[in-house]
Amino acid sequence: MSTAVAPINNKYILKSLEEEIGLFDRKLAHLQNFETFETEEARLVAAGKLSAKRERLVRTMRDILEPPPTPDPSAKKAATTSKAAVKPRVKRPVQPKQTEEIVASPEAVEPTLAS
Repeated sequence: MSTAVAPINNKYILKSLEEEIGLFDRKLAHLQNFETFETEEARLVAAGKLSAKRERLVRTMRDILEPPPTPDPSAKKAATTSKAAVKPRVKRPVQPKQTEEIVASPEAVEPTLAS
């Protein structure tokens, strides 16, 4: 069972988004003109937070008004045929390097003093 998501084109949702964006515009203007902060950095941090919230609303509105692009069926077909033409890489197990063992021969070892 698949569920399809209906596009949002409710004019009341768009109107409320516009109102919220206008509210954040007014809040930013008030912050810049009338709010008092200890430092300019504190003012910039507060303005950045409000701007981020406003940008999120603008992005949401843009997503509602501009539907996502639909993929071209011919491009999808071309992409699948090109993948089939490419042979998959076979992973080969990595062999550990063989190290030579140094074995001392009895002749190379110094004779020990036997008493």
